[in-house]
Amino acid sequence: MVFTNRSLTRALFGTFLLVGICASHLASAMDDRNLPIFYSENHNIEPSKALECYTGGKILSWLGIGKIISYFGNKLHSFNGHKYSDAIKILYQKGIVKAYGKMWGDYKVQKPDGEVSQEHLERVHTKEYLNSLKNDGKILGNILEIGDLTPYIAQDVIDHVILRPMRYQVRSTEMAVEYAAKNKCNVAVLGGGFHHAGGNESYCVGDWQYKKNEGEGFCVYNDAAVAIEDQWVRDAKAGLAKTKFMIVDTDAHMGNGNAHYFGEKGLAYTPSNKGIFTKKPVAIFDMYGTERRGSNFGGSRWFTQYPLSTDPKAVDYIAYPNPLKNREHQENGAKYLAILQNNLHNAIDEYNPNMLI
Repeated sequence: MVFTNRSLTRALFGTFLLVGICASHLASAMDDRNLPIFYSENHNIEPSKALECYTGGKILSWLGIGKIISYFGNKLHSFNGHKYSDAIKILYQKGIVKAYGKMWGDYKVQKPDGEVSQEHLERVHTKEYLNSLKNDGKILGNILEIGDLTPYIAQDVIDHVILRPMRYQVRSTEMAVEYAAKNKCNVAVLGGGFHHAGGNESYCVGDWQYKKNEGEGFCVYNDAAVAIEDQWVRDAKAGLAKTKFMIVDTDAHMGNGNAHYFGEKGLAYTPSNKGIFTKKPVAIFDMYGTERRGSNFGGSRWFTQYPLSTDPKAVDYIAYPNPLKNREHQENGAKYLAILQNNLHNAIDEYNPNMLI
């Protein structure tokens, strides 16, 4: 989903995932006033939800303690866990959506029917990894870049406050793909896009290790991979060939989880097999920054952008890599959009996918 207002685009950055059935008409999806939006308040990571795990929590919430916990809890981390509800408020204030509730203007709101199932998660992630998220606070703490959670927070609270909202988002992505495929339409998801999670093998780059099937970079579950695998299950039951997906990733960071998951399983259309294996069921179009500005002993300099600095192998599985220097393109919206439009249309024409995600 694209908005032309620059300040609005910045405010909503990273909140929407768009699923499209008509790959050759991506632009029309961005202006589709009948676009269904999959969203639930359960998508939001709110520290105040910890009170729901304790006796008397409702009373504390009623006294306003929950709001205080959420305010300071969200201030302690760079990732805005309630940005999805913030996005709705912004859309409402800007007049893009006209009312809260079941209908927002012409946009139809679809709620996920619950969390994604363990069975569906295990199509992508190992059972050992999924269990470790609930039993080892250090693993989840490393993914979220906040250290070991075990000494400070009970495991049931971690699951309820952090993991449950993510599972709701994965389910929304899963349902959005199914909805788009059945109704031949475009769909938006207010959440998801966990493109650093996934991968099938372990290897080391310097002092850093990419571990099998684990998450990183605030991404615990790979929702796109789960949704795509779910669609392929439906394809198999219907006696159809696998739906061809193009993953269009415009996040500032390269989606190494997507690349490893599909690449290492031999499912990705890659630079090494272009023109030979055009029937590979997934192609990745990734437009990412190669550098970031950071401080250096009181000054400022440009550093190699994550995950290029730690995971250079991932690019081998990306069919359409679009590395951009932040200072030249990512800080100039007009140049960025021109490159995106031209390169994406060329990629779509070559690969000819059935769906975009």
